Amino acid sequence: MVNKINLTSIIDQTFSMTISWEDKNRSFTIHQSWNEEAEYWTIDLYDGNYRSLIMGIPLLCGHDLLEQYQYMQIGSLYIVNTGDSSIEQPSLMDIGNFELLWVTE
Repeated sequence: MVNKINLTSIIDQTFSMTISWEDKNRSFTIHQSWNEEAEYWTIDLYDGNYRSLIMGIPLLCGHDLLEQYQYMQIGSLYIVNTGDSSIEQPSLMDIGNFELLWVTE
């Protein structure tokens, strides 16, 4: 199953979502923020009880953002450009051209 998450350029935002995984619904909270020093977006991932799972994941295109966390069995996460194809990586103002794809099996 593929879950699409639309992104916006709000610098500091938190949202919750439920993902279907192996016939169960799992709740997560995502905190999206802009790292001004490094100039890229990051997300923090929390479980349904707001316990931190993974902190500071850089939103960079081209690979599975959760690849090194496969032992957690929470799927794969990709950031993809769904807008202006001339933009290679999301910047402060154009993250709305991208969305997260959370793939579960």
